[in-house]
Amino acid sequence: MFNHILIATDGSDLEQVAVQTGLELAKALGAKVGHAPKLESYMTLPASVENSLQKTQEWLRELRVNAELEDNEEALSVLRVVLHRLRDRLPREEAVDLGAQLPNIIQGFYYESWQPSLMPLRTRAKRPFLENVATDLDPQRNEPDRLVRDVFKLLACHCDPREISRIINQLPEDIRSLWPDPSLTVRHRLSTENYS
Repeated sequence: MFNHILIATDGSDLEQVAVQTGLELAKALGAKVGHAPKLESYMTLPASVENSLQKTQEWLRELRVNAELEDNEEALSVLRVVLHRLRDRLPREEAVDLGAQLPNIIQGFYYESWQPSLMPLRTRAKRPFLENVATDLDPQRNEPDRLVRDVFKLLACHCDPREISRIINQLPEDIRSLWPDPSLTVRHRLSTENYS
């Protein structure tokens, strides 16, 4: 995939976020890291890229804290696995609609290795769904149920509630039970919007 990651620094407030994200991405991919100081004289990142980078960091930090994960690298791994398993269970159109709700950087991981012609998978029960997640996770992890619930809560708190409702309605009842109570996510969203 990527053999070399170039991390640009420009002295901005987002520099630390960019460096941390770049290092975690390089570590996860086994890539070498390069540094380009004062890159602003060569290029300026569009606001949409900076915004996506910031949102990605916020999502990873929130998942790391809620799921009690070691670092953002582990949070990214968990997020990727659960998103892939959910994506592969949804009809194509719904999978694309969910992808549109994600920050751009997470979208890249979401669509990684996607084969829409093979979708949706017919996993009808919670147990095989969780077993598939567990197979894809670090073998040391033995709580796929909790991790799936934490990712679903993250999605429910950050994505459009109508989209989440459509996703939930596409899933078998057994898998639906992994999603948080909608009233809790609405209250969470309102409390964070009022104080941010």
